[in-house]
Amino acid sequence: MFIFFLHISLFFLVLYRILSTLRFKNPSSIAWLLFSFFVPLGGILFFLIGVRSIKFLGFGLYSKMKSQRFNFSNESFPLTKDNSAKFLEDDEIFQAMLNAITKAKRKIYLCTYIFINDEVGEKIINALINAHNRGVKVYFLTDAIGSIRFVLSKKSRNLPFNYQRFFSLDILPFLPYSNIRLHSKLLVIDHAQAIISSSNLFKRILPNQNRDILPKTGVKRPSRNVAVELFGDASKQIRDLFIYYWFLASNEKLDSEKTEENPILEKQNHYLKSDIQTLFRDPANGYNNLIYWFLNSISSAKKSVKIVTPYLVIPREIQRMLEVVAKNNIKVDIFIPLNSDQTYVPYAMSSQYEILFKRGINVHLVDGDFNHSKIILIDEKLLNIGSNNFNSRSFLIDFELSLLIQNSALIEKVADYISTLKQNSKKFHPSQCSIFRKYTSRFLFLFLNSVS
Repeated sequence: MFIFFLHISLFFLVLYRILSTLRFKNPSSIAWLLFSFFVPLGGILFFLIGVRSIKFLGFGLYSKMKSQRFNFSNESFPLTKDNSAKFLEDDEIFQAMLNAITKAKRKIYLCTYIFINDEVGEKIINALINAHNRGVKVYFLTDAIGSIRFVLSKKSRNLPFNYQRFFSLDILPFLPYSNIRLHSKLLVIDHAQAIISSSNLFKRILPNQNRDILPKTGVKRPSRNVAVELFGDASKQIRDLFIYYWFLASNEKLDSEKTEENPILEKQNHYLKSDIQTLFRDPANGYNNLIYWFLNSISSAKKSVKIVTPYLVIPREIQRMLEVVAKNNIKVDIFIPLNSDQTYVPYAMSSQYEILFKRGINVHLVDGDFNHSKIILIDEKLLNIGSNNFNSRSFLIDFELSLLIQNSALIEKVADYISTLKQNSKKFHPSQCSIFRKYTSRFLFLFLNSVS
């Protein structure tokens, strides 16, 4: 009797949540409502993974974030011009991180989503320990869920330097903000150098490693990624964002000391002088500058929009904008791995392939190693690169970080990278999907596209 009462109570709470957000005409809302009614205690799942509002998810966390955001806004992270940047691919990223950590003299800020203490993780930890022994202050931050294997290991509890998980597993699963992820990947060295990437830290980021096939997915183990290494003013913006993340995880306010002139900046001739702006997704700020940038930049496209993403569950606002620009004879190309690293995600994504195909948007399925890169290229003049996937989680729930870059030579390198992907891909056509897959994907898409 108690279970039945709890089930009905949860159903009415779900109904209230959907009606109060005025999303009762949203197909995803209807799907969640039916799920919470027919599945025993299904409402619990809705509040754990179906809610995207930080005000509702986070309780005291929301007010904490609002009061300690350090006045982050569009104005506080302006376009910076005094930067030198370099485009990195695959194992170049890992090597650049190790080199940067080795050369650090004062402080290291490292943040990642997935960290595993394997071949790659061990080298990172050893480099951080060596830096700590040299007197460098080290701050290491991982997401608690994405890095759960490391978080639960003895290694994480015996580190000699500062380490925090975001958020603490001690409170799970009782607090609903367990659904919020710190998905940003960044490294800041001495307040003057930074690396922003799509890469997690485990051995799959190394090429030619463990090329056996992942069970049930057919995807080869190596994971391709891209990054930008930079020196200059943009690194200060990234530093301040890490300080904000650290405070949310630990309640400790780090000192954002003044950046000394970095002599390395003058010597990096193979780096390209670039205008860079830091964009971020902050759940406390709702539709922040990240999603605004996507909507505005896509709407301003004159010739082409190119998107590289490992996961495609597009929020409706952005999908409509892509459809509008495609209707205006602007070429829109989306590059997605032919085989995913997850079993159920391709089914949900393929429902959008067919819709996009009918709207004149090209979906390219890239063969070969699993491509984990996240790139947006507008008219081959404006580049966005970072941690954000082209899905609802990245736009509406998680903490994300990306860079807006204006530099013709660097963008040319990225355009060549995308051209290589195109050569190894084939265009999606609805005839490739069976009837079973079509309807399965539409059903899964309803739940993956969070609604409230």
